[in-house]
Parts: sequence; C-alpha cells; structure tokens
Amino acid sequence: MKLKTLVIHNIASIQDATIHFDGPVLNNEHLFLITGETGSGKSTILDCLCLALFNETPRTGNAKDRNACYNYRLTHDATNALPVGDVRNLMRRNTTECKVVLTFETNDGTIYTATWETHRARNKAEGNLQSETWSLASDKGLATDKKNEIKRHIHDLLGINAEQFYRSVMLPQGRFAEFLSSSINDKSEILESLTGTAIYRNIGKQIYQIFRRKQGECQTQENRISANKLLQPEEIEEINRRIASLKASNEQLNKLRNAVAAALTWQVNLAKMQSELQNHKDAEQKWQQKLQSDEFKEHERLVKEWNHTSEARKWHNDKAQASRDLERNRSTLADMAGDYQRLAGGIAFSHTIIEKNKKQLIALQEKIDKQKKEIETLTQERNNLDNKLQGYNIATLNNSFKRIGQQIETTNNARNAYRQYLEQKSLCEKKQKKLDSDKASLKNLQQQLETIDKQVKEKQQAHDKALQDFEARKLLVHDFAVELRGMVKPGQQCPVCGHIIDKVLDNNEMQSLVAPYEQAVKKLEGELDALTSKYNKADAQARSEASRIEDQHNELAHAQSDLAVKLDHAIALGKQAGVNVEAPHCDDAAFEVKIKEAKASQQQLEAQLNKYNTLNELKNKQQQEIEKSQNQLEKHKDQLVELEKSTQMAEIEVKQAQNVQDWLTAAVPEWQALDIEPQEVDQLSAGFNSLKVQFTQYDSYNKQQQHVVQQCGKRLEDFGRSNDYTLERIAELASYDPGTIERIDHSLRQAHQQASNATALVEAVKKRIDEHQAAKPELWDTPAEQLEKSRIDTQASIEDNSKAIGACQTQLNDNDKACKQLEHDRNILEKLRHDMEQWEKLCNMLGNSDGKTFMKIAQSFILGDMLNQANYYLRMFTTRFQLECQPGSLIILVRDTMQGDTPLPASNLSGGESFMASLALALALAQMNGGQHSLDTIFIDEGFGSLSDEPLNQVVETLERLYQLDGRRVGIISHVDVLKERIAAQIQVTRDPGDNTRSLVKVATR
Repeated sequence: MKLKTLVIHNIASIQDATIHFDGPVLNNEHLFLITGETGSGKSTILDCLCLALFNETPRTGNAKDRNACYNYRLTHDATNALPVGDVRNLMRRNTTECKVVLTFETNDGTIYTATWETHRARNKAEGNLQSETWSLASDKGLATDKKNEIKRHIHDLLGINAEQFYRSVMLPQGRFAEFLSSSINDKSEILESLTGTAIYRNIGKQIYQIFRRKQGECQTQENRISANKLLQPEEIEEINRRIASLKASNEQLNKLRNAVAAALTWQVNLAKMQSELQNHKDAEQKWQQKLQSDEFKEHERLVKEWNHTSEARKWHNDKAQASRDLERNRSTLADMAGDYQRLAGGIAFSHTIIEKNKKQLIALQEKIDKQKKEIETLTQERNNLDNKLQGYNIATLNNSFKRIGQQIETTNNARNAYRQYLEQKSLCEKKQKKLDSDKASLKNLQQQLETIDKQVKEKQQAHDKALQDFEARKLLVHDFAVELRGMVKPGQQCPVCGHIIDKVLDNNEMQSLVAPYEQAVKKLEGELDALTSKYNKADAQARSEASRIEDQHNELAHAQSDLAVKLDHAIALGKQAGVNVEAPHCDDAAFEVKIKEAKASQQQLEAQLNKYNTLNELKNKQQQEIEKSQNQLEKHKDQLVELEKSTQMAEIEVKQAQNVQDWLTAAVPEWQALDIEPQEVDQLSAGFNSLKVQFTQYDSYNKQQQHVVQQCGKRLEDFGRSNDYTLERIAELASYDPGTIERIDHSLRQAHQQASNATALVEAVKKRIDEHQAAKPELWDTPAEQLEKSRIDTQASIEDNSKAIGACQTQLNDNDKACKQLEHDRNILEKLRHDMEQWEKLCNMLGNSDGKTFMKIAQSFILGDMLNQANYYLRMFTTRFQLECQPGSLIILVRDTMQGDTPLPASNLSGGESFMASLALALALAQMNGGQHSLDTIFIDEGFGSLSDEPLNQVVETLERLYQLDGRRVGIISHVDVLKERIAAQIQVTRDPGDNTRSLVKVATR
C-alpha cells in the first residue's frame, strides 16, 4: 500500500497541514526525515495516520489509564468526564471541529480515502464533544461509514491489524533498547507488548484453570457417590408383600363401586326420560290449540286469496297508477299555459324594442355629422401652435439647464462628503479612547485570574492529600476489614497491615476514626468548588472582555479605514466642485459661494424653459381634444353598426316565434283568450319551440294513460264476476305488502311443522322408556341415598389403598433409580479422573496461575526467530557483532568478533552499539509482523543521537538500501542536527512564533 496524501485539521498542536507523500519532494525519496524540536508535534503526524486507518492511536490505545476521566473542576472547556484513552482528546483546545483525511493507493491501483472527524455541539467551542465519524471510500464505488466494515476492509487491504501495524510500520526502537539491558521478567513483559505474545500467557492461565476445574469436578463427583443410600433386601421384600395385599383389597372394592354406580346411573336416566316425556306432551298440546284458533284459520284464507288474485291485483295497481298520472298531467297543462303567456308577452315586448332601436339609429347619425365638423376646427388651432414652438432651440436650453444642475449637485455632494469626513474623524478619536480604557480593565482581570488559578491548584493539592488519607482510613471500616477483625484477637498479627493487634475496636469506634477525614474532604471539596466557580466566572468575564476588545479593535481599524476612504472621496469631489478640501481654512462657506453662482444662471434658463413648456402643454391639450373627438366618432360609428345588426336579428326571431304561436293557439284555442303582458324574454324563438315539443309529448302520454284506465277496469269487472270477488275485496288484497303475506305464510307452515315434530318426539321418548325398563341392573330398587353413601365410602377406601400402593412403589422406584445413578456416577468419576490426569500432565509442563510458564517458552522460540532476522540487518550496520540466545531462555548474548567470539551479555554494548542492535531488532519485528499488502513506508522514532558520525552514516546508508531489499521507504523521526544535514527530503514541524500552542508543518528539501 502506498501513501499519497495526509490532510490534518485541528489535531493536537497542528491546526492545518497537508502532506503529499507522492509530491515532488517525497515521491522519489527512499529516506526522509520528520524533524522538529521536542513537543512540536512530530509524533502527531503518526497519530493522524493511525486515526484515519484504525480509529485509534498507539498513545491512546495503550494508555494505562485509558478509561480514567478528566477532573472536570480543572478543565475549562466542555470535555467533561472524557476518558483519557479517548481519541477525541487529540482535538485542539478551543476549536469546534477536527479532521484527518488519508489518501492511499493499493497494489492493484485502487485509490482509497479514509476520513476521521469529530466536532462540538452547536459548532461552539464550549459545546460537548460529539461521537467521531469514520468513513472509507474508493474510486471504484466503495463507500461506507460503518466501523466494523471499515476495520474489515482495512485488514483485507493491509493484511495486518492495528497492533501489528504499530509493530511493523511504527518501529518501537526505544522499547528494544530497553529490552537489551532488562532482566528476564522485564524482557518477558517487553516481548509481550512488542510481539503480541499475551495469547500464550492466556493459554497458560486457561490450562491451569481447566486443570483446577477438572480437579474440583472429580471431588464433587466423589462427594455425590458417598451421599447415595440404598434399601436392604429384606426391606424390599416387606414392601412388595404390602403392595400385593392392598391390590387384592382394591379389586373387591372396585366390584362393589361399579355395581353401585350402575344402579345410580339407571335411576337418574329413568327420571330424566320421564321428565322429557311430559315436556314433549305439553308442547304437542300447545301447537294443536294454535292450529284450531280463528286467527290461524283467517290467516290461511288470506294467503289462499292473495295467491289466487295475483293478476287482478296487478290490473288494479296499473289502473290506479294511470289515474294518478292523468291527474298530474292536468297540472302540467296549466304550467304550459303560464309559459305561453310569458312567451307571448315577449313577442309584444320585442315589437316595442324594434321601434325604439329605429329611433336611436336616426339620433346616432346626427351626432356623427356634428363631431366631424368639431375635429376640423381643433386641427387648425393645433397647427398654429406648432409654428410658434419652432422658434425655440429646446435642446440647447435643456443641456445648459442640466449641466448647471449637475454642477450644483456635485458641489452639494462634495460638501456632504466633507461633513462625513469630519464626523468619522471624531468617531475614530472616541473609539481609540474607549479601547485604551478597556485594555487597562482587561489587564486587571487577567491578574485576578492568575491569582485565583494559583489558589485552585493549591486547594486541589490539599483536597487530593485529604482524599488519599480518607481512602486509607476507609479501608479500616470496609466490609471485608470488619469480617477480618471479627476473626482476630488482641496479640495476633493483623492480616491486612501485619501489625500486632493491641485492641480490637468495634464498628462505631472505627467509624469515629474515619469521620474527621471524611469531613475534611467534604469541606475541601466545597472550598474547591467555590474557587473553581469563581475562576470560571472570572475566566468567562476575561474571555468576554478580550472578545469585546478584539471587536473594538476591529471596529477602530474599520473606522480608520473608512476615514481614509471618506477623505479621498471628499478631495475628489472638491476638485470637481472647484473647492480645495485640504486647505487649512476650508469650511461650508466655500461651497455656498459656488452653489449661489450656479443657481443664478439656472433661474434665467428656467424662465425660458417655462415659457416653452406653457406653449407645448397648450399644443398637447389641443392634440388630446382632437384624439378624444376622434375616439368618440369611432365609438358612435361602431354603435350605429351594432344597433342596425341587433334590430335585424330581433325582427327575424319575432317572426319565427309568431309562427309557433299560431300553431299552439290552433291546438289549444282557449289560450287565445289569455291576458298578455309585454315582458322581456331571452331566446324567444327557442322558448316557443321548446313549448311546442313539451305540448306534443303531453298530448301523446295523456291519450296512452286513458287507454290503460279503460282496459284495466274492464278486466277487473270480468274477473270479479267469474270468481265471486268484489272490487273492494280485490282493492283490500292489493293493499297488503308482499313481505307481510310472506311472513304470515311462513308462520303457518312453521306451526304445522312444530305440531308434527312434537307428536314424533312423544312417541320416541315412550319407546326409550320401555327399552330402559327392560334392562334393570343389580340393586336397581335400592334407595338412591343408600347407594350414594355406599359409593362414597367405597371410593374413599380405594383411594387410601392406592396412595399406600403409590408410596410403596415410589420407594422401590427411587431405590432402582439410585442404583442406576450410582453406577452412572461411578462411570462418570472414572472419566473425570482420566480427563483430570491428562490436564494435570499438561499443566505440569505448560500451565501455572499467571500463565508465564507457557508464554516464556513461546517467547524463547519467537526471540530466536527474531534474533536470526535481526542479525541479517545488524550485518548491514557492522560485521563485528552477532546476537544469539540459549534455547528456552530469554537471555540475549552478543558475540564480538574482536573479542574472540566469546558470548557476552548485551549490557556490555556501548550506547551506539546498543542503538544499532535495537534498530536491527525493530526491523526484524517489522519484517515478522508485516502483511503481504502492508504499507510501503516504515517510521523510526528517535535514538539516533547516541551514534557517532561513522556508525550514523552506516545506519543511514543501510536504511536507504532498505528500499532495494524489500521495497519500503523509511521515515526517521528525530531532532538530531546531523540528520537534518544528511537527509535531503524533510517534513519540518515548527512552532508558530505568534502562537506557541500551534505548530506549522512544511514539506521541503534541505
């Protein structure tokens, strides 16, 4: 994987930086230097690299107190209770957001962009830190912000996880320098952190824990076998005899119980059937009475006649409907007569309108002739005014008037600009005075803040000491300490502190010893809170005052800038007006003289323009009169044409309406005698045509309904004579609703069915009673009370015997189960012992309570491989030394060719020799941990200051050749001056001279 670009925003001391690893400076360099003074932020660059790839850094991920939180009383931002190991702590203080963007390229040419960022709530510096966001995208369509997916993708791309990345890319050279000279136990701990061999410690612990668990399981199984108790043979024989006796007694009792139950059941069923027979007889009598009632017979006659007169009822209904329709038609004819009156009045009204229109046509023609003569007179007067206006040169007058007006306006503008300049000058002087006063106030506030901060620190130290004393005393009254005190006596040794006990204090006495310390802590907490609150208020006031002063400073600078602009503007306008604004005695009077001279010339021109405008207005007024008269003339002509057209259409419509009127009066002669009043009617001809159609439909339908009345009346008379029905009876039958007749018919059929069913049920029950009497059981004639008492007594005896049998059988079953369980438990114990013995052997070889036995064995093999690989790199630095270790041991020895190849302890190496050995070990670890797709760059942090010139040159040359060996570039993190001169390509990290909290990052060549 190849690094391309790293963008940093507000991380630690770096505010903004962009590093192009593929840029012109770093792209072709196999060795480059990250340089800067201590604390400037060199390692922050590596932190940002890890943030983008893993959402963690070596410093935060390995923090011993990573879950501890800040003391919120000593922080003045919104990072309340943020864990020390939280990567968000890397955000620059007093900022609202931070971000890291890493662009890299994989071996297949895919470009990836990893982004890590976070921000504060409401985009304010005092807002709470929000959860970080982490995303990964590629130029081939990948885009995700899910952390688990990003971890999986990064692992697939690099072939290693975060811990392996730290070991293979960010070489822990300093840890190996410590490793060479440390004890065996310290070597083991260092190897565990460097090589990730903690897994072998866990395996060793698990082997020991499994063995102990297996041992406990065996003991538990042995205890279970010892607790198992079985019945003796004579006890089993006695229980079996008792069970046989109880079963024989139950057989006799069951026979008696069955005979009693059969007799009781027979008696109960006979009583039920006799009661059922009586109920069915009562129902049969009820339905027979209903069938013989007068109401029932009347309903039967009604249904019969209804069914027989179906056609007659239809004729009756048709005749009635036709008669009703004829009656409604009479009102329709009256309505048509009203319509006729209205339409006839419309004809009379139209005649009146036609005559009126003809008179208006004559009047309009007279108006048109009069307006033509008025237009000719007005046109002659307008031509005379045109001749007078041609004697004025209006363009010259207007230009002169406009030029003088512009001169007056320019002079006024110059005077206003000069006044604004004077006002702005006064404003700047006031702002400068206010700014000086506020700066003095801020200085006093800052002095107060320093005093309070000192008091807070002193009070915090006192509080921490009191809290430490309180926690120590509190152990004395803790639950487990109370329990231990109950186990000791005066003269014995304390199991907690080891002192000889003179007196055992009770709980109240112990509490009284702790109480003063607790009160002291609470008092100091209160005082500390008060001081912190006072500090926060003063700090907030100082920040507010500083912000306000900065705003005032900006306002003053802006006002001074405006002052210069306004002075330049006033000078420029003054030149145009002919006034020197920069003259010592310049005032408003100079501008007034210029304005008065221009206004005098303007008044002369204005008099000539007014005379011209008066003549021109008179001419325009004449033209408006002409146009107005012409418009009226055209309007009257249009009215004349429209009136002629409407008159002709009205005459046509009246003629068509009169033709239809003549047809209607011929069909209904009595309409000729109706009174006609003239009235306005829209669409007169269409109204008459519609009335004609309506009358035609009315006349046809009226004749049809009269025929229906006559035909249906004749059929009803014939049916009545043939079937002995009166017209009144037919009308009465027709008045019934079909639904009512249907319900009556249904109830009649249902009554007949119910009566038949009741008779059948009576016969069926009689037959069942005869059959029941023929099957009398034993004891059938015994009274029911005596049978019930015998049943209860027998059932109680049977239940008592069954319980006794169950108890005996349970004893036998439990004994059988116990025998089987004992055999099963013995088999399990045998398997557990065999399993425990296997784990005991393994534990004796590899396991112990802290897991170090197996870890040290594994570490010895890993160390051997690492030393072989390290010797490969060490030979590049020097041919004098070779590293080795004894099998199964963590002791590192050094063979010195200049000392006869005698193995010597690594602690004999000098500082420079130790650095080369530790660097070789670091490179070996990187080679062992690197994935197949790992980063093309490794980083080595510090340690070069211990080398003299010749070894340093040898190491640098070897690191430069590392690219030819395995294709990886090397980035050295160091502040050593020799390296600055030796290595051309550099990433320079320097503090900002204007802000010590900020570092600047620059990629440059030496």
